[in-house]
Amino acid sequence: DHEFYEAVSYNSNNKTNNNNESNTTPAITPPTLSFYTNEDQLYSATHDNAINEECERSTVQSIIRGGTTIIGGTAALAKGVLGGVMGVVLGRSSKTTEEEDLMKGMEIGVKNMMDNEGSTMATTSTISTLFPSLHEDATNLPIGTAMFDSPRRIVNVSIDPVDGLLMACADNLGRVQLIDLSTKQVVRMWKGLREAACHWIQFPFTIDNGIQTVKYLTIHSRERKIVEVFRLRHGNRVGKYSAGSYDAQVVQCVVALPGNESFTKCFLVQTSSSTKRCLAKEIMVHDDELNKMVIESSSNSNNLTEDEAKLMADNHQSLSEGTIQLQLLKQLLTSESAVPSDLDAVYVAFTQITAISDLSRALDLLAVASHFEQMGVNDASFHSEVIAHAQDQLNMVMTDEIIVTSNNPLIEELRNKIEFHSRMIASYNVLHRFESGGYCDNDDEEVLTKDKSSWVIEALSWIETAEAVCGQSIDSEIFHYSEPESILSFFTFAKSCLHDGQNTTSFCRNAEGDPSIYLCDSTRDRKNILLHIFRPLTKDIFIFKTTQQIFEHMGLQSDYEILLQYYGEWFMALPKAIIEKECLGIWCPTVRWLHDIVQNCMNDLIQEKKEQIETMPLSPLHKFCSESSDLPRAFLLATVCLEAVHSATKQLEDKTYGLIKYVDCVKPWEDLLRKLRMCLLVALRLHAKPIGDLPLTIKNVESGDSFSMYEWIARDELSFSHNQEEIAALEDASAHSKLSFYPTSAEGDKPSHWKTVQNSCKRSFPTDDKTQLPLLLFMKHYSNPLKLAAHRASLLAQMWGRQPESLDLLKDALAAIQSLGRDNDMYSSLLAAALLEIWQVHLRPIYRGLLFGFHEVHELCEEIITPLCQDGSWFRSLNKISMKIIRLLLSTTDSDSYEQMDEDLSDKDKEVWPKLLEEDIMIERLVRKSLILNESSLEAHNVVICALQLNDDLSLIPMCIDSFDT
Repeated sequence: DHEFYEAVSYNSNNKTNNNNESNTTPAITPPTLSFYTNEDQLYSATHDNAINEECERSTVQSIIRGGTTIIGGTAALAKGVLGGVMGVVLGRSSKTTEEEDLMKGMEIGVKNMMDNEGSTMATTSTISTLFPSLHEDATNLPIGTAMFDSPRRIVNVSIDPVDGLLMACADNLGRVQLIDLSTKQVVRMWKGLREAACHWIQFPFTIDNGIQTVKYLTIHSRERKIVEVFRLRHGNRVGKYSAGSYDAQVVQCVVALPGNESFTKCFLVQTSSSTKRCLAKEIMVHDDELNKMVIESSSNSNNLTEDEAKLMADNHQSLSEGTIQLQLLKQLLTSESAVPSDLDAVYVAFTQITAISDLSRALDLLAVASHFEQMGVNDASFHSEVIAHAQDQLNMVMTDEIIVTSNNPLIEELRNKIEFHSRMIASYNVLHRFESGGYCDNDDEEVLTKDKSSWVIEALSWIETAEAVCGQSIDSEIFHYSEPESILSFFTFAKSCLHDGQNTTSFCRNAEGDPSIYLCDSTRDRKNILLHIFRPLTKDIFIFKTTQQIFEHMGLQSDYEILLQYYGEWFMALPKAIIEKECLGIWCPTVRWLHDIVQNCMNDLIQEKKEQIETMPLSPLHKFCSESSDLPRAFLLATVCLEAVHSATKQLEDKTYGLIKYVDCVKPWEDLLRKLRMCLLVALRLHAKPIGDLPLTIKNVESGDSFSMYEWIARDELSFSHNQEEIAALEDASAHSKLSFYPTSAEGDKPSHWKTVQNSCKRSFPTDDKTQLPLLLFMKHYSNPLKLAAHRASLLAQMWGRQPESLDLLKDALAAIQSLGRDNDMYSSLLAAALLEIWQVHLRPIYRGLLFGFHEVHELCEEIITPLCQDGSWFRSLNKISMKIIRLLLSTTDSDSYEQMDEDLSDKDKEVWPKLLEEDIMIERLVRKSLILNESSLEAHNVVICALQLNDDLSLIPMCIDSFDT
C-alpha cells in the first residue's frame, strides 16, 4: 500500500527530440520532485531492462524518500549524488557504466516507452507492481539522481514566488535544502534547524538606474525559536529575529507596486510576553553588501563631490574591516578558542570595529560574555568603558552632515543600544553597591513580629497543618533555595535582560520616555535574578528602597503589573524560615514595599481624577494567588497583601476624606483568604486522593467545569463508611448539627472556627474516631442525598474495578444506587444512568470476555479475571448482582428525562463558596452519555446471566437463546 504524499511540478519550455525528424512532438516534462511515504521500497526485478535513451533525454530527476535505504551503504549514496552533480557540471549526454549500474532497476512507473528500435521496455504489470494508485495512466518518471537518507522525511516545501526556479524544503531531522529546479540539484544546505518552515522575501534594489530583485530565504525554526534570513543563493545571513513564543508564526505577504509590479515581505506574528497581545513585526533585511552597492550607484548617478564620494568609499572599506574585527572579538570571548585573550586585547578588538551595525552587535556580545569572569571581572566597570567608547564613536559619526541627514536606521539602532545598555548598567550598579556593602539581617524580631494579626497567625497555623498532613515540609515542593551570598555578576544580570524576547533596538518606553528593561520570559530562569533584586526586602527597613531604585533604572517603576508579578514569583520561592522571620509584620520591608505601591497607584488614580477608584489594590497579586496551586504559600502571600492594603488605604481614607474607603479595598482580600481556607480544607482532608484532573486552585474551582463538589463530599463520606444506611444517618446528623458553619463566611474567621477546620484535616483515613467532623458539615449547601448517592455509587464501582475480588464494594454501590429511586421519581433517569454506567463499564466486559474471548475485550486483564470467574462462589455472587442491576434497568426503561431539582439558597447561604451550581458536571456527563434502553436487549442479557448461573457450561447457552449463535 503506497501513499502518495506530495508532488511538485516544474514547467519548463518544451524541447524537441534530438532526431532530425519533420514531425517532432513536445517532450513530456515529468514532475521535478516527488515525495512519498509508507512505501515498502521493494522494486521488481522487471526493471532491469532500463531505457538508456529515455534517461538521456529526460531531465535529471530528484526523488527524496522517507523509507528504508535501498542503496547499499554510504559509498553507494555518495556515488549516486556525485554522479548527478557531475552530469550537470560537465554537461555530458550519457551516463558512465558505473552510474548505469547504480541506477539500473530504479525507474518508477515506466510504461510502453520505446527505444530507438521501437521495442517495448516495460509492461503494465510493472506499474501496478510499484505504485498502482499513481500510475493508472501512463506517467513517465525516470530517475536521474536518487537520494535516500532514512529516516529523513520532508515536512515543509516552499517554492520561490518570483520565477519558480528555487525550492526550499525542510525535513524532520533539522536539515533545510535549497534546490535549483532547472538543474534539479541541491545548491545550498542548512543544518540544525528542527521544526523549520521556509518563506521568501523579495527586495527591489536600485542599482545603476535599474531595479534589480534580490531573493532572500527566511527560515523559522520553532525548536530554536529564531527566524533567520539568508541572501540567495550563497549570500550571508542578513537578519536574525527571536520568536520567543512557541505560537509564533511567519506570514508571507505580497505587496503590489505601481506598474503591476509586486514583491514579497514576511512578518513575524507572536504574542508579547509582557502585554499578552498579538504583535506583528516586519522582518527587515540588513544586507550591508547590497547597501554598499546601492550607495555607490547612487553617488555615481547623483554626481557627488570628490570628498563625499571619498567619505562613502572609506565607509565601505571600513565595513569589511570592521566585520573581520567583529569575528576576532567573538573568538576572544570564547573560552574554547585557542586565541589568547585578556581585557586589553578584547578592548582593542572592540575599538577596531568601525561598522555601526557591527558595533551594535558587539555591545550585546560583550554584555553577556561569561568569559570575563575568568579574567576576574564581575562588575559593570569594563562594560561602562565599552559604552563610553561606543558613545564617542556615535558622536563622531553624527558630526558629519551627510550621515545625519541620511536617516540611516543603523544609527538609530546604535543610539537605542547605547541607551539600553546604559540603563542596564545603572540598575546593576545599584544592586552591586547593596550586595558589596555587607548589610546585615534585621535582628530586631520583637519590633517586626509583636503585632501579628489573626490572619498572620492563621497563615502560620496552616503551614503547620499542611506539613502534619503531608508528612513533609512545604519547602520540598519548591526549587532548592540558597541564600544568594555571592555577588551577582553583571554578565548574569545582562543575560537575563538581553534575552531572546527583549528587543534592544526598538524597545518599549514608559510614560517618562525611558526604556523599559524586562527580565526573560522563563520564570525559572529569572528566579535567581529576582532573589537578588528583592533581597533588600529581607534586610533592614532603611535599605528596602534599593529594590525600587533598581526597577526605576530599569524603567519599570510605573509598570505595577510586572512589578507585582515579579514580587509574587519571588515570594513563592522563599523558604518558610525567611517568610516567618522577615515577611510577616506591618513594618516589615516586604509589607512596606507593597504599601508604597498601593499608595502610588491610588495617588495616580486620584490625580487622573477618575470617577471610579479601583477598590481592589494589588489586583495582579490577587489573580496570582487565585491561580496558585501552592495553597499554603498563597495564603501567606495573600496575608502579606492584606496587611499592606489595610495600612495603605487606611491612611488614604483620612487624606481623601472618605473618597477611598479601606473597608471596600480590604474586602476582596478577605474573601480571597476565605476561599483559600476552603481550598486548603478540601486539599488536606482529601490528601492523596484524586479530586480532579486539574490542580486545586480558586480559579479552577470557580470555572465550574473542573471539579464536582458533590464528589468531594462523597469521597469524604466513603472515608467514614461504605454502608449506605450509616452514610444516610451521617448526612441527616450533619444537616441538623449545631456545629455546622461555613468556613468562607465571616463566622469562619473566628479563631475557634478556623482551628476546628484545621483540626478536621489532621486525621488519617479511614478512622474510627467519631469526633471527626465530616466535610459535609462545612458545605451544608451541597447536602443533596440523591446526588451524593450517585457519586458514591460511581466511586465504589471504580474502587471495585481496581479490586475485583471485593464484591462488597459492588454491593455497596448497588445499595447507593437503589436509594435514588426510593424518594423522588424525578431522579429515575439518574438511576438509569448510574446503573447503565456500572453495567457498561464494569460488568458487561466480563461477560463479553467469557463468551467471546478476552482477545476482544482490551479493557480487562485476562490473568486477573479468569481465576476469579473459575471461583464458583465469586462468580455466582457476581451473577446475582448483575441480574439485580438488569432488573433495575428494566424498571427504568419508561422513565422521564432527568430534571434538575430547584435548590434555592437562603440569603445567608448566598455568601458561601463554592457557589451551588445549577448542574453538577459529573452527573451531567453521566446522564448525557447514557443510552436509550432496549427492553428486549436487557431481557436477553438477563437470560444469558441466568443460564450462566444455572450451569457454567457455555455450550448450553444456545439452548436458552435461539439467536445466540447468530
